[in-house]
Amino acid sequence: MEEEPRSALRRGAVELTRRQWVFLGGVLGVGTAAAIVLVSTVSPAAGAVTLGVTAVAAALTIGFGRLPRSGE
Repeated sequence: MEEEPRSALRRGAVELTRRQWVFLGGVLGVGTAAAIVLVSTVSPAAGAVTLGVTAVAAALTIGFGRLPRSGE
């Protein structure tokens, strides 16, 4: 089974698959929008909690990425 191609934002950074990039973009977009809505309608604390959950989800996604091989 072939491995999915991976890409990174800069040389030497963690490489993610296209699926991981799409998920990361979605998590950051939805999480930020939800935090803005919660800050303006509920409370700043609710927005802060939402941003924290968003940061954890983003960190876990990046954590499953792969460091580039030394020969690449």
